[in-house]
Amino acid sequence: MSDASAFPTMERVLEGIFKGEPEYMVVLDPDLRVQTAGASFRSVIGMERGEVISFLDTVERFSLNKVRRAFEELRNSDGGHRNLDILHRGPEGTVFNVAYSWVACVDEAG
Repeated sequence: MSDASAFPTMERVLEGIFKGEPEYMVVLDPDLRVQTAGASFRSVIGMERGEVISFLDTVERFSLNKVRRAFEELRNSDGGHRNLDILHRGPEGTVFNVAYSWVACVDEAG
């Protein structure tokens, strides 16, 4: 049997894939907290590596209802996919658009 600690964490694998890429790679938990985010996303949001924040706290207030509805539809889709443009607000009040491709992943726990 292999030692699981010998393998890199999923966060390290994803960061390696997206390192230096302009794409905003974000992994959310079921409560929409950012669990893993690439350097591009963390930089524009003002988020520290390893910090856990609510994804909704990064969304511009006029987009919140649209984003909540989209994630609720994904949650109910049993592994669905959705493209969604989201307006974010940076730490200095700047607003910017990000085009995401979201995939709902379900593990053994649901």
